[in-house]
Amino acid sequence: MTETPNPPTDDQTIDEVLADEPQNGPSISEDGERASALDPRRANMLAARRRPTVVVLAGAVGSGKTSIYAALYERLGKGPFAGWMFAGSQTIPGLEQRCHWWRIESERNVPRMEHTRSESLPWLHIRIRDVERKLSAKDLLMGDFDGEVFQDVLHGRAKAEDLKYLRRADHVGVVIDGAKVADPTGRANERQQTQYLLDGLLAPGALASPKALSLIISKMDLVEDLKASERSDVEVWLEDLNRFANARTGLSVPLMRLAVRSESSRFPLGHGLETFLEVLSLRPALKIGQEAEVYQSVTSIGRFSA
Repeated sequence: MTETPNPPTDDQTIDEVLADEPQNGPSISEDGERASALDPRRANMLAARRRPTVVVLAGAVGSGKTSIYAALYERLGKGPFAGWMFAGSQTIPGLEQRCHWWRIESERNVPRMEHTRSESLPWLHIRIRDVERKLSAKDLLMGDFDGEVFQDVLHGRAKAEDLKYLRRADHVGVVIDGAKVADPTGRANERQQTQYLLDGLLAPGALASPKALSLIISKMDLVEDLKASERSDVEVWLEDLNRFANARTGLSVPLMRLAVRSESSRFPLGHGLETFLEVLSLRPALKIGQEAEVYQSVTSIGRFSA
């Protein structure tokens, strides 16, 4: 299949699209205090000042989308990481809130991430810069959306092309639940659900380009805990799914393996996020609204591993 980019048919900028998104939750105060998350209007204001890299993680409820964002923030907060360092955020309270349930002070017996609600404000923000300070700082505008939205897409109850933020996202990561992949009884269903979601996301007009897509398997530590023969079966399963994505897009779709918050000492905080940041760095932001090639020319990234 030859790649055919699907640039927007209108002249909207990313700023205008973010502003068009429905208002969710309470409005952000005007007193300059940091917000828990940005509503579309505040995201629009940020985008008007400096062009952010827009990231949306797509996956079912409980697949690990919010945990990836939170672990990225928490890991960067501990010091330079994968050649990048933390340079600020307009949504520190929201990121801290998401990290809270992992920590001892939450007083939970088993740390776990709270499910993102449909009424929650969607946009999180992290600003990073390279440790050598040779490049301009990079703003990450990360869409933290309720997994039920994507479950509706994969079940055909909603159309991905109606979700405008997907069409304006520079990176859309399809998150595969590693807990279900590690379970032989749930693996086939997870494969089917992932393929349905990929088909929905690749509908004409849903994304600016198939190049925006990545595959992300979360909770990889649960897979690594399997017996050697079972791990081998999972590797075959992942490679087959990756081939499916490659065939559907006509591209080499990155596959990332993450274990961002494991109880095992074998997997430090943010395990695999180096690859995540590498993808964001090597694949430049989309040239929204231009008729030319949607992405700047880059070397094919190929298949990633943690």
